[in-house]
Amino acid sequence: MQQILIAVNELTDAHLQRIQDAAKGWAQIVRIDQSAAAAEYQAALLNAQVVFGWPPPQGLADSPNIRLAQLCSVGYDPYLTVSLEQKQDFALCNARGVPSVP
Repeated sequence: MQQILIAVNELTDAHLQRIQDAAKGWAQIVRIDQSAAAAEYQAALLNAQVVFGWPPPQGLADSPNIRLAQLCSVGYDPYLTVSLEQKQDFALCNARGVPSVP
């Protein structure tokens, strides 16, 4: 079963419940505090295939199972310094266009 790591403190329990309902049967949702200690964050990343939030760039690069990282911001400059482009079958997505108003 896939594991999705959620690291966004602003999500409410209702948000998490909706994500869990949508992922039922194919993914386990795990929540971690955005400000978790580096060792705790790294341990959580090792078991996840998807991460949503702002994972530590080097931790993301060192996590062999991560296939998708969805950042909650437009900026992604810190992630350009850890050779993520060399990870096989990996995508880094940012939130470009999310706050746009037509």
